[in-house]
Amino acid sequence: VLYTLVSVEREAVEARSRFGAMMGLVDEVKKQERTMPKQTQLDLLADAAAILEGVNFTFLPGESGKEFYSAKLGKERERLSAEMKTNTERVLFTVVQLPEGFSKALSDKVVERVRSLSPGSDRLMGGCESLEGCFRSAKDLGFGWLAVLKLERNVEQSGMGGYKGTLKVQATMYTVQSKSPIHEPAAVSGQVISWEEEKLDWEAALDKIIKSGKLAFLGETNSKEANK
Repeated sequence: VLYTLVSVEREAVEARSRFGAMMGLVDEVKKQERTMPKQTQLDLLADAAAILEGVNFTFLPGESGKEFYSAKLGKERERLSAEMKTNTERVLFTVVQLPEGFSKALSDKVVERVRSLSPGSDRLMGGCESLEGCFRSAKDLGFGWLAVLKLERNVEQSGMGGYKGTLKVQATMYTVQSKSPIHEPAAVSGQVISWEEEKLDWEAALDKIIKSGKLAFLGETNSKEANK
């Protein structure tokens, strides 16, 4: 049996530990880039930059050096800051409290069609359970405007045996900073009929809602309103 005694300088251990902590924060941001709020990402990268300042690369000969990682962190922070600045002029669309029995697939189609009225907008994947939760998500993502949609779907059978389906979309535009609506909620309905309930064409109902023009205001955000 051969025993070997290895001596490692305390500074080398500390350097490796600090470097590992820094990279751990960077990896956390990368893994959760699509779900983590941008401000949180910026905060973590700022923490990583602070740790980097204390890393002595003399004891890490295999790494690229402080200047390399400092530049890399700087570019990523600049990118996130630019995205957040851009988002302040964009609208975030979301659905709040999806009714029981209203399929997610139909909900997604409604959001995408309505969102098409506002070029450059984005959507909050999965929606939110409460209005306050919607505001929190919009703020975390840096958006200046929030369009909240409430959806309803009703089916009635006539005395003749046919079915009438009604799709209703209520939309309200808010400024995220003040949490104030810039108008009264607008509700629009589209109806379709069929002899078989399962053949009701909900996309046709949605098409009627979009073509009605009653939701066109969603693409007309007013910076003056945002500043009030």
